[in-house]
Amino acid sequence: MRRGPLCPRVPAAGRITPAPLPALAPVLALALLLALALAGAAVPESPARADTVTPDAAPALRFVSYNICGNMCGAAPYDDRRRIDSVVTQAAVATWNADQVFLQEVCRPQYDEILRRLAPLGFDGSYAATLAGRASVCGGADYGNAVLVKGPVTDSVALDLTVGGESEPITVPCVRSLLRGRVSWACSVHLYWDDGTLAAPEAQELASRAEAWEAQGIPVVLGGDFNHSPRTSILTHFYDPAVGDGGQGVFLEADETDTDFFDPAVCTAGSTAGSDPLCRSGEPTWNEKKIDYVFFSACHFTTPRGDSLPLDPLVSDHRMLRGAAAARADCGPLDSPAAAAPPGSPSPGLGTGPPRVGAPRPPRPRSRRSAPDRSAPTPPRRPGSGPTPGRNAA
Repeated sequence: MRRGPLCPRVPAAGRITPAPLPALAPVLALALLLALALAGAAVPESPARADTVTPDAAPALRFVSYNICGNMCGAAPYDDRRRIDSVVTQAAVATWNADQVFLQEVCRPQYDEILRRLAPLGFDGSYAATLAGRASVCGGADYGNAVLVKGPVTDSVALDLTVGGESEPITVPCVRSLLRGRVSWACSVHLYWDDGTLAAPEAQELASRAEAWEAQGIPVVLGGDFNHSPRTSILTHFYDPAVGDGGQGVFLEADETDTDFFDPAVCTAGSTAGSDPLCRSGEPTWNEKKIDYVFFSACHFTTPRGDSLPLDPLVSDHRMLRGAAAARADCGPLDSPAAAAPPGSPSPGLGTGPPRVGAPRPPRPRSRRSAPDRSAPTPPRRPGSGPTPGRNAA
């Protein structure tokens, strides 16, 4: 939400003794010039974003999620160099100092170039292709999703969430690494772009896998394009009950504390995390909807903050979402024996080695299957849906 310029307060004038105008004229002129100068300093030239999360004020742990529209937005006037620069810049200390970056709709050459430029800053990553070998998609190169993390990847897995009936596989790359010294899992998410019939079971499976890691004492961060709005049944699987509004998951979301975008019909100050009011809401990330998220396991993170940056029409049809949080040390051991396993050692239910699709799945602690999301009419197919890479539409 943008607010208008701030107006400086002008104290009421006190009683003065009348004097001849000529004697007061120089004083009044000087006072007027001083007042105008102060007012010019106090009033910004353009309205500022009221909810902007700045690097100086944000919590220490930093994240970026961005659907870069790498295939569908590949032709002019879109600028691929600008696209890659916009991601790489977020790792700079002076810009955002990102610890983890989650990218969706990425052509493999774009990922390779981003990783090449981030590697000197200590980044590693994992890429999961959802389509390959199609001349009309990424010029025949792989197309998919990626996650990049500061520090070496010690294990990785590609979660296959495909239900059946999707126009392309729904594959989520996840990596295990050290997040500021603590073992964690990070996944880049791109759920299906439908009315929820397929996205609901995909979301349930993703939540199940993430909760299994969280239950072992391992912090989890999920960033990506979930393709559905905050208050749909799809997102119910992720929001922690503390947020209210029927949440059944174990996660806080970066932008759930942004009161500028609370829905007054359902969000009140009654749901709080510490002193922060909470709401299943957030700033729009695609058109006028929020469908991109950064989720933090509530047991391990606190004080979530988020900010949707202005749309760059030369890069993507999505806005970049930046998130931040602070680490908690009061939720079980800092690192469980399973979490602290050395590189190459088995992770519970995951095994070792390079990214794997369809690894054995641990049982979900409880069943929470939701009905298909019928909270909104089925959106029309957008260019690129069907046999070519799907696009966001929920």
